[in-house]
Amino acid sequence: VVFPKGKGKSRSLATRRRRSRSMGGTVGNPLGGADHVYEDERNVKAPNAVLDQNLFSAAAEAFLDKVEVAIKPMQECNDVFVITRVSKGHPTTEANGGRLTIDLKPGDGSYILQVDEDDKTLKFSSPMSGNYTYVLGSKTHEFVGMDDGHILEGMIVRGLIQQCNGMPKF
Repeated sequence: VVFPKGKGKSRSLATRRRRSRSMGGTVGNPLGGADHVYEDERNVKAPNAVLDQNLFSAAAEAFLDKVEVAIKPMQECNDVFVITRVSKGHPTTEANGGRLTIDLKPGDGSYILQVDEDDKTLKFSSPMSGNYTYVLGSKTHEFVGMDDGHILEGMIVRGLIQQCNGMPKF
């Protein structure tokens, strides 16, 4: 990359300074120490979950509906994109809630959203990201990661656009 005269160095130094501060290092050592802690890791809090069973059940069912509608158009863009919805209480569900599965072509894996009403959680399994557990956030009423508060909808979109043609229509 070639910068016009006088440009680029200050931008690079400013970036290095920002990264250094957030990583606990100095300007001379932008990588910080070997035992540094990223600023994001220090400030992460587990979300407050909705505890009301009826509210959780309705939100989980509505979320599975929303995902199913959002990904339906992607079937036309992909050779193999099988959507399977299993209702709450169906004998094939592992937990006591509904399940939505997206099967991709062989070798690409499956995305699984499984509601567990006893724990008031929504479990997400993805070939791209692995397994995560989500709760219904009491403030946002979105499904957020139990450990760090990331939003489930974003994880679904990220995984599918990396592996498939098209994009969910959330």
